Amino acid sequence: MKASITHLKAVAIEEGIYPKDYTMYPNYSISNTTAENLYGAKNAARLRRIKRAVDKDNIMGLAGGFSI
Repeated sequence: MKASITHLKAVAIEEGIYPKDYTMYPNYSISNTTAENLYGAKNAARLRRIKRAVDKDNIMGLAGGFSI
């Protein structure tokens, strides 16, 4: 599955129909998708800063889902 997604994305980028910095829609993402893929590098960094300030005990990390 991962190899197919990687290949299809590379072809779409090469054909100019998928921007390199395009973020993924979370509901269609597979489990190893990073916060950078979901929100972009700048936004992921900002979300991590907020998470450290607000959720010091990582309570929301217990709920599952994508890691920030």
